[in-house]
Amino acid sequence: GNVQLSFLEIKINLLLEIRPTNGNTDNIVMEEVTVTAGVEDVSATLSAFLAVDQDKLEALSVWQLLEVDRFMPCLLSTIVNAEVSGLNLTVMNFRPPVTDGFISQGIDRIVTDLVDSLFIMYETSIVKALPNFFQTTVRDIIND
Repeated sequence: GNVQLSFLEIKINLLLEIRPTNGNTDNIVMEEVTVTAGVEDVSATLSAFLAVDQDKLEALSVWQLLEVDRFMPCLLSTIVNAEVSGLNLTVMNFRPPVTDGFISQGIDRIVTDLVDSLFIMYETSIVKALPNFFQTTVRDIIND
């Protein structure tokens, strides 16, 4: 199957606890931060191998398949093995991550600069590595 999305966004909410290195617990700063990132023009293709028990499939009655509540469980009961044989994902563009929610302007500036720098340094490498990552690592995780 093939899926195409014009845009996919992910939001991560973080609770940061910042404390001084001297161990003083009176000066702990708590920050609730949201990091938002996205990708544009995502295309995913999934290839799967399904082994079906032919005897179970032939034993299903038409009535079982016509009942909406029983349709999927009936079909799934005939599958004896399933494996993802191919998982390809391509992304045309990454949207730069955006951080929001810092109370302190100094910490906000430091984190924003750090995120921007990492994005600039690694965007091209991530775009190139992403298809292989999904074809190997993600596919193996799904199959296990």
